[in-house]
Amino acid sequence: MAGRSLDRFGSRTVLMTGTSLLTLGMLYLAFKGNILVHFYFSACMVGIGMGFLVGAPLRYIMLNESQLDERASAQGALRLFTGIGQLLGAVLVGAVASSHGGGTAGLKIAYMMTGVMSLLLLLSTFALKSRQVELATSIGKDSAT
Repeated sequence: MAGRSLDRFGSRTVLMTGTSLLTLGMLYLAFKGNILVHFYFSACMVGIGMGFLVGAPLRYIMLNESQLDERASAQGALRLFTGIGQLLGAVLVGAVASSHGGGTAGLKIAYMMTGVMSLLLLLSTFALKSRQVELATSIGKDSAT
């Protein structure tokens, strides 16, 4: 679904949607996650948001922004930094949760922190290229090769 959305709407819209869902899901989880129905609802929002962020959208941007002879290195760097981010994210959520007493109270703080970080990421998506600029850039690259 994210790949098709990339072709139709562009990477900025897809990443804004994914980051918005992730942010809302994490903040909803922080405030209402102790109720099972709300937990499932927020987990679905977080999962769909992550689906729109990790994978195809990042590779799409990376392939559009790197030179042809640098794409393999860019792909490797993207995979490396994605793996490091996943590892550090899990460690930080656990560290924040345990430093605030663990249990539900600690997880609420950790989810709130993650929601705030996601909000900052959402603000950074406004700097991405619009769909029209992406198309013009890719057409320029195709005609140059």
